[in-house]
Amino acid sequence: MGKRPASMFYWMDFDRDTRALTLKSVGGWMRIMGQLHFAPTRGKKRHSLSSWANVMGCSIKEVETIVNELRAHKVGKFRYSSGQLTIESRRMRVEEEQREKDNLRVRQFRMRSK
Repeated sequence: MGKRPASMFYWMDFDRDTRALTLKSVGGWMRIMGQLHFAPTRGKKRHSLSSWANVMGCSIKEVETIVNELRAHKVGKFRYSSGQLTIESRRMRVEEEQREKDNLRVRQFRMRSK
């Protein structure tokens, strides 16, 4: 897997998805997206609530409030399991899956061309 110094950012989608959110939740989502961008499984990351609190620079109670607001507005996917919270960006996952398919197609083409 190569480095990912930059990524596409869709301002219209971001505005549409976050317009109704509080500023705290918008900031939390931005911090989450940074973590998801560099995650081993791009677009999906699992942490304890205290770790997500560190990522967002807030308390665990505030993380719960932010996650509830993001979930209510269908910004991302959130799943609690065994004391861990998994957060997923649908767009990042779709883009990563497409990138992986493209890379596979290119490798297969190069193998046939040899």
